[in-house]
Amino acid sequence: MIGVTQLIGDLQPPAEPAIATNGLITRLESFNQGYSSSTTQWDDLSGNNNHFTKAGNVALTTYGGVPDVWYFTGGYFNFKRPSDNANNGFGVFNNDNYTIEIWVNYVSQYASLATPWLWSYDYIQHSSPYYYQSLKIAGYANTAFSAYNGGTSGSTDISGGNWYQLVVTRTGGSSPRGKAYLNGVETNAATNATREILYGYGRNTAFDAGYNQEAWIGRGNYGSYEGSYTSFLKGAIGIVRIYDREISAAEVLQNYNANKDHFNLT
Repeated sequence: MIGVTQLIGDLQPPAEPAIATNGLITRLESFNQGYSSSTTQWDDLSGNNNHFTKAGNVALTTYGGVPDVWYFTGGYFNFKRPSDNANNGFGVFNNDNYTIEIWVNYVSQYASLATPWLWSYDYIQHSSPYYYQSLKIAGYANTAFSAYNGGTSGSTDISGGNWYQLVVTRTGGSSPRGKAYLNGVETNAATNATREILYGYGRNTAFDAGYNQEAWIGRGNYGSYEGSYTSFLKGAIGIVRIYDREISAAEVLQNYNANKDHFNLT
């Protein structure tokens, strides 16, 4: 005889696969949060209160067949540090070792005219290489992604109109390295092992402490909207996760498997 407890258990939907949480300092997920078009804050689910505030034209909508994602068209999210409500990421995102994970679907025609920024946190000065941390659709085209101002590059097999999990990692030390992952799989693996990240005003001489500057989702720190070169994303983002360490290849795949069904990926 089947017991009542067993029967109820059999009727429950399967639990969603867990994501990697070790070192997770910011967890932003647009779906299942009860947001509306008037929402001004993207809540951090990591428990660290690293919430982001909406600025400009960002709307919650269905995009690319996925409901409840943020669509960016001239807007962005800006981080306000909980300790003093300041618009900067100092003490939060100024990590030598980190992982940036973003699930995105961007507009290809727009990307062919510009380099859309998905995530950026500034260096100490507004001159090359501009960013302490970054993730962007790279190369004035819609076929690749990169971070750290070219120090880490991703696949040339991406295009606008499709959902992707894009992940970049950095591990510090005297010869920092970066890796890039597309939908759970490392790209350019052979060169990642030997590519040294160039950053700061010379090799390995960056302002490692970061500084009191904005952390942004959906834009960079320069450029104008819909110009010949722009710092704004046009497209949708459903997930942003930031870790204060380089997560492993197995953890990247774990995160992909946890959310691929929601984004209709295989």
